[in-house]
Amino acid sequence: MGDSIMAKVKIQGHASGTGILTVTAPNTSTDRTITLPDSTGTLATTADVPSSITDNGNATAITIDSSENVLVGKTTISGAFNTVGTELRETGLVQSTVDGSKCVDLNRKSSSGDFIGFSLDATAVGSIGVVSTDRMYFSTADGLGLQFDKDNNRIVPCDNAGAYNSNVELGDENLAFTNLFLTGGIQFDSRSSKLYDYEEGTWTPAATLTHNPNSRTVSTTSSSGYYTKIGRFVTVFGNLQYNIAASPSGAFNMGCSGLPFSTSVSVTGGGTARDNQTGSMYILQAFNGTTVGVFRKYNNLSTPDTTNTTLSFSFTYQTI
Repeated sequence: MGDSIMAKVKIQGHASGTGILTVTAPNTSTDRTITLPDSTGTLATTADVPSSITDNGNATAITIDSSENVLVGKTTISGAFNTVGTELRETGLVQSTVDGSKCVDLNRKSSSGDFIGFSLDATAVGSIGVVSTDRMYFSTADGLGLQFDKDNNRIVPCDNAGAYNSNVELGDENLAFTNLFLTGGIQFDSRSSKLYDYEEGTWTPAATLTHNPNSRTVSTTSSSGYYTKIGRFVTVFGNLQYNIAASPSGAFNMGCSGLPFSTSVSVTGGGTARDNQTGSMYILQAFNGTTVGVFRKYNNLSTPDTTNTTLSFSFTYQTI
């Protein structure tokens, strides 16, 4: 065969009964050996190479099908996604199925940074990584992401390296979220005060005589009301129709009970009302608990002493 092709071929026996085929490449003294077992075997041609690799001859370890898909733990890709094993598709797709455990386990050593990078047409578009040892982040390549900080029990906006990024909005004018559920407050800036409550609802005003030396009687014929509560401040609106008995007669102060929240202190004045009988205006005074103490006219008189009088009113007060 000549030195330009092969320097030498040597076949020798071995004490254990195996055979060793030694080939020395040209222009080198390094030997390459093929050990033959002490049993009958065949050196295969490329036409004889099977599509699978066996594990010590007792099981198929890896299958390479005719489409060049590499399969571990399974022998076909047809309808086999739910079969335990791994598929390395010729198209580049990787699929893994595990029964009752993790499908992928990644470990980065020595430093924080990206664990997984995402690209589109070879251009980076995002990543998943870790900063400060244990703070996971998900980010786009141009710096819009979220960092999950378990040490401080918070989720904060971050850039593509996991660092804090304050230039982030949540939602948009025409791309709003549906509901936001909170058990704490909303803090708009670095001030210590938080907004702990916002609420809207309805309430039912009820006529009551808060000053009644002559034991007169009053009844509510119809009423309606709604309110908005922001923090500790409540703004209420109401319509209250009442009938007051003609007998016995005498002075009285008309009040209103049923406020949706108790007042923090007794308030001497605030709010306005108007009646449908005379068109007179009133100041609402002496809020206490869930009661408006009196609808007071400018001349210190109370509301009309008639039937089917309706008071329309609004005022704002502070809760406990």
